[in-house]
Amino acid sequence: MFKTENGNRFLLSVQSPDGLTIQSSAIIKQNLTRIIPHVIQAVGTGISFNKSKNFHEIFENSFKEMPFGIALINSENKIVYANNNLIRMESDGIFIKNNTIQVKSSDGNSKFSRLLSGSGDIHNPIKIKTETDKIFFAKVINVSSKMEQTRMVIFSIHRVNSETEAILSNLFLTASQSKIACLIANGNSIKDSSLKMNITEGTARQMVKDIFVRLGVNSQSQLTAFVKNISFIA
Repeated sequence: MFKTENGNRFLLSVQSPDGLTIQSSAIIKQNLTRIIPHVIQAVGTGISFNKSKNFHEIFENSFKEMPFGIALINSENKIVYANNNLIRMESDGIFIKNNTIQVKSSDGNSKFSRLLSGSGDIHNPIKIKTETDKIFFAKVINVSSKMEQTRMVIFSIHRVNSETEAILSNLFLTASQSKIACLIANGNSIKDSSLKMNITEGTARQMVKDIFVRLGVNSQSQLTAFVKNISFIA
C-alpha cells in the first residue's frame, strides 16, 4: 500500500508465477523496492495531469530543467511550450523559428520533418547530426488525443551516462555488462571498451554476446538503440 503526495492510496500487488525460486523472488523484491518511488511519482504525476485545469503550469514545472530539449506541440506542429534546454540548443543548430522547431542542416531538418509527419512512436528515435557536428537523438511522443497539445518532442545528446548504467544494472544486466553496454552505446568499439574496462578483448566480446541473449537483441546497433531508450527513462 502506498500514498501519493496528493493523498490517493493504491495497492501494488505482484503475483509470483509457478516454479519461482526463492532466489528469483528475492531479486524481484529487491528490484521492486528500487522502483516503487518511481511508481509513486508516476502515479502522482498522472493524477495531477488528469485533475489539473492548468496543464501548462504542470508541464513547465515538470520539464523546465530536465537534461533534454523538450517541447509540447499542437496538431499543426506549433510550439505550445519549450523548456530551457531546447532554447539553449540554438547554438548547436536546433532552434525555434516562426514558433516551430528547425534543424540547421538540410539532412537533419529533412529527417525531423519526416519524424513529425509520422506516428511519433517512442521506440523509433532518429539520429540528427547538426552543422556543429553534434549528434542528437529525437523522439516524438503522443501525449493525449483529447488535448489540443497532442505531442511531446524530445532532443537528447547522444551520450548516455551513469544513471543509464544504474538502471541497466538494476533491472537488466550485471554491473560489468551495463558498463560495456553504455560504452558501446557511446560509440566505443569492443576493443576500446575492453581497454577502458581493463579486460581482454575476448572477455569483452563474450560479455557482449551474453548481453545480446539477455536483452534479446542481435547486433550492436540494436543494443545501442536499447540503451538510448533507457537513457530517456534515466
